[in-house]
Amino acid sequence: MMLRSGLLFDSESGGHMMAIRSLVFLAVYVLLPQLVLAQEFYELAVDGRPDLASQAQLEGARLTIQDSTGSTFVYDRHPAFDTTDGELLGFRSLTAGASIRWPVAGAGRMWISDFNGAMWKKSLQSVKRVGGAVAIPGTPAVFGPGGIACLPGVGGNAWAAHVGSDGKLRCFQGAAGTWKHRTIPLTTPLVPGAPLAMFPSSGAWPGILTIAPSGRLLSILDGSSVQIVSTSVNFPPGAYVKYQRIGPHGHAFAIDTQGRLWDIDMETHIGVMVEPAVGAFPPGAPLAVLMDGPVPVVVAVNNASVLLAYGRLPGGWSPTTVGAGYTPGTHVAAANLTTIGPPQAYITAVNWAGQLQLWEKSGINWTLNAIPTVVLAPGSPVEIGHATFGPLLSAIGADGVWHAWNYVVPGGWTDAAIGPGYSLGAPMAILSNLGSLFTVDTMGRMMVAWFDATGWHVSYALPSIDFTPQLVSRRIIPNPELPPARVALMNSSEDDLIVQIVDQFQPR
Repeated sequence: MMLRSGLLFDSESGGHMMAIRSLVFLAVYVLLPQLVLAQEFYELAVDGRPDLASQAQLEGARLTIQDSTGSTFVYDRHPAFDTTDGELLGFRSLTAGASIRWPVAGAGRMWISDFNGAMWKKSLQSVKRVGGAVAIPGTPAVFGPGGIACLPGVGGNAWAAHVGSDGKLRCFQGAAGTWKHRTIPLTTPLVPGAPLAMFPSSGAWPGILTIAPSGRLLSILDGSSVQIVSTSVNFPPGAYVKYQRIGPHGHAFAIDTQGRLWDIDMETHIGVMVEPAVGAFPPGAPLAVLMDGPVPVVVAVNNASVLLAYGRLPGGWSPTTVGAGYTPGTHVAAANLTTIGPPQAYITAVNWAGQLQLWEKSGINWTLNAIPTVVLAPGSPVEIGHATFGPLLSAIGADGVWHAWNYVVPGGWTDAAIGPGYSLGAPMAILSNLGSLFTVDTMGRMMVAWFDATGWHVSYALPSIDFTPQLVSRRIIPNPELPPARVALMNSSEDDLIVQIVDQFQPR
């Protein structure tokens, strides 16, 4: 086995490839390059060696490969190295001093050689497609993040970021209704729309956590340096990840491909299973983390529809049942809030009936607080934080209206409609120190809401313009109602069939 320019190859393999000359294969050779040159994401895996996994992004005439050490190599299209049967496309990199023959089918073994293509050898790495975003010619690109991360900044300038549908990381810096796009030097392709977590760093850029296309947990430092946090755990690409500083070290939390909940020390790279039971949670499901005094707490909804809070005690992680009646993988949020008296830990989530529920830590138990709300989609994203004007909740109603609830003494939680036209299931984020809220509209654009003496305002945060246009008004014209649908269910067994039907627009 040999390693060169991020590519693994078998030193015993020969370089001879049989050419099949026929009119049929000639036609495939002409047409297929037009198909595979859309943007695609791949994993390059070596059997039995998950630590050697690499990631690749194919976009246009450029192939970008990041190897297991985090090094990135860019290969440009070189048709002279295409095979005559049309099954492998040629690429080469002057910087890496290497060439690649890439499988048109997007699967199977690739071949590698030196820059001049003098001696081809079969690579040990197998290509596997893990995702892609194909652009339609003549239409503008829409960047719809699946997760938004934000972090307070120095001097009132905070950070917000998301991964676009093209797998590129987009960062913004600002406050209230003024946000500017900052071009990050990172070139590594990420999972399109993947959730992120931000954490403080000593550099010019905040630290960022995300799950790579290979399923590895990545840490991005200084805007360009990519480090694998753990090589022993596989996560679903695009899994949710959270950050929490515990003592002197930062910790990352996520649910792996087997449904186990992990706590990974980012300094030592040692992982501890918060929940070791296989299948306990949906793989990659949402979760929340907070500090309840000196005790770290991780919150998630398991496959038994139970909302659990795991506290790290001297003997290890221990679960506490908070509540039940949630769909598995429900979005959860947690924060320390001051309503009446000292700060308390709070957890919020939307249950199967579309009710926004807020749980308050009271001693060792969790108490349910009633919040008069509009109807929400079951399990939909919510956010909670503490703004300068008091505790703050945010969610999107089943009618597509973005809502914010703030706690007022006396009177409790008060609802304010920020505006209509937002997608059910759109990601939510909150900057507690600024009282700013983030979500995505139906066009996939990141929106920022902020509050002042005149009420709530909404602005766009877009990478294509150097200012933050404010949304003045929006009117939604509903589609005509669809005719009633008829559903027939047949039970061929002797057991009773119990069916639960929930309309996310009118849950009851």
